[in-house]
Amino acid sequence: MRFPSYLVVALLAATGCVGDVVDGSMTGDDDGGSNVGGGEAEAMYKTTVHTIVQAKCGQATCHGQPGVTGMYGFGTADATNSYTQITSTPTLVGTYTTASAGIITKIKQGGGHNAVVYTPSDEASIGAWLAKEAQERTGGGQPPPVDPVAKLREWSGCMSIDNFSTAKMPTAWNTLASVQNQRCANCHQTGLDTFLTGTGNAQIFFDGLTTQKDFLLKYFTVDATGAVVINTASMANAGTTLPGHPRFNPTDNIGMTALNEFYTLTKTRLTAGTPTPCDAPRLPL
Repeated sequence: MRFPSYLVVALLAATGCVGDVVDGSMTGDDDGGSNVGGGEAEAMYKTTVHTIVQAKCGQATCHGQPGVTGMYGFGTADATNSYTQITSTPTLVGTYTTASAGIITKIKQGGGHNAVVYTPSDEASIGAWLAKEAQERTGGGQPPPVDPVAKLREWSGCMSIDNFSTAKMPTAWNTLASVQNQRCANCHQTGLDTFLTGTGNAQIFFDGLTTQKDFLLKYFTVDATGAVVINTASMANAGTTLPGHPRFNPTDNIGMTALNEFYTLTKTRLTAGTPTPCDAPRLPL
């Protein structure tokens, strides 16, 4: 089924950063994973890559906030903190290749991200660092790096429209409002700032989350263990941190109640094959 063009346009036109994520993995609540640092790769990041990251991402609302974990704070001036944040977030580093690392793919897709582009020299420096990370981690006997895109694609096939409706995702996110009684759907019903709440139409909302990676990543992400989890950091960023965004309780609301139920139903289908085995991935490569 082809995704409605008006939602694709909304996605491509979005320039904001509400709970923004980096393509290829994105991020979210995955700031506590294992981190293999202290070698040549870390030194290379600090001397050749961090200046690029800070220059390109440090001014962005989402990426330059000190004290915010995950992808949201990786663009700060502290090189050690930046390195820890990035290498602990599978959606940013992928499998440590330029084809899988969100730190590269998010900028390259569509000719840039929020008007940010890399020079050939920038891309070469980041690519050399990723290669060094892969070399050290493989040579050091570490477990294979997580491929977040593969995890998210598998997850998309385990999501079902029946479970989506049972969890009341369409009605919950269409009616969720801020503490000032501003409905999220007023801005996000068609995907403004890559956050999609839908209009109450279950099929269109479901198709958006399962076939558009940026939409999916606002709700789910991949943690450092390779598990798909609810993107609580995205919700917290929008609800309590992002300047100028209407405030809302990011953990206790009708939307999160529905999301938690949908997550449980989807995970049950993934791990137990109930009530039916998962479908083929809906999320494109």
